[in-house]
Amino acid sequence: MRVKLTDLSSQSFKHQHPQVTVWDTMLPAFGVRVGSRSKTFIVMPGKARKRQTIGRYPAWTLLKAREKARLMISGSIDSLLR
Repeated sequence: MRVKLTDLSSQSFKHQHPQVTVWDTMLPAFGVRVGSRSKTFIVMPGKARKRQTIGRYPAWTLLKAREKARLMISGSIDSLLR
């Protein structure tokens, strides 16, 4: 599922089992995994597309998580260009 992630949407996702990943429309490869007990921001940068954890909501804000995802994505792109 793809949605424009906002603070309100991140807060409103209901915990569910099995886990569901909600991808951000503003920043591809960035999303939030909603599980039965937690919500975790993730990113899948580079060619390998291996999922990496950024942090858990609400300890990490959406703004902080999106900024870190941008840095992780741009870092993987820079390494591919070298």
